[in-house]
Amino acid sequence: MLKDSILKFFKIDGLIQNLSGYIEARAELLKHEIKEEISKSLSKLSLIFALIIIFLIALVFMSVSLAFYIGQILNHVLGFIIVGSIYLVMGIIIFIYRDAIAHRLEKKLKEIVEHKKK
Repeated sequence: MLKDSILKFFKIDGLIQNLSGYIEARAELLKHEIKEEISKSLSKLSLIFALIIIFLIALVFMSVSLAFYIGQILNHVLGFIIVGSIYLVMGIIIFIYRDAIAHRLEKKLKEIVEHKKK
């Protein structure tokens, strides 16, 4: 009772209610902002994933078509060996320079994220 009268005298009870209401409102706003960012990120990620799948399928069909074309010109099996060798060389090059490539990608992603924050 004494505590309540002191709080009312200094009008601290209203201040405490306002402060707690403000904190609750900020927490709800933060929850909504996090949900919005997650949904944006997931939608972009799913779009990127779909594009990767589509480009991989196109790459497979174009590779098989190129192998058949080279096979008609030279020898049926030789076309597939040539196309496979091209991918093998590309894979070896990427493997050799993987650290430099990873560093460049990391740097680019940091630039994109920092640009997004501004």
